[in-house]
Order: sequence, then structure tokens, then C-alpha cells
Amino acid sequence: MEQETLALYKECGTGMYTKHRVGSEAEYLYFLVADCTGMDKLNGPVHLYYNSPSEYEKHQFTTVDQAKKDEWFKRVNSIKDKYM
Repeated sequence: MEQETLALYKECGTGMYTKHRVGSEAEYLYFLVADCTGMDKLNGPVHLYYNSPSEYEKHQFTTVDQAKKDEWFKRVNSIKDKYM
């Protein structure tokens, strides 16, 4: 799929579209969660993109394991200079 045809990410906490395209390396800047509760019975799991684990925690009223947060921060720090 060509880069120009890919959709932009919609950030869940704010509802705003980002400047990053679905399927690009920039996907790793976001904290990704798959909602497998059956909300979208036709297309399977819904993928939710957040700016950070803490934004996900606030939006979903939950807690993310510190090891997962550390893993996410490490990944973001390794690529953020390319995209920010």
C-alpha cells in the first residue's frame, strides 16, 4: 500500500487526527490498545491509539503495568526525533 493512500491516526484521548499515517513507523509513537470486547462485530478488534499510557489510563479508568510503560517510553525515545 502506498504511503499517500494510508489514513491518518485518530488519537483516542482527544479525538483529533494526527499528522502520522496508519502503517508508518510513526505508529510506534502511540500507545496502542486493542479493544476485543466485540464493539465492532463486523471488523474484529478496534485499535485505539493514545499519546501515552497515562492518557489511556485516564480515558479508560484503568492502570497500566509499569514495565509496559517503561517499554513504551524506551521505544518512543528511540524514534521520536524522526517525527517530532
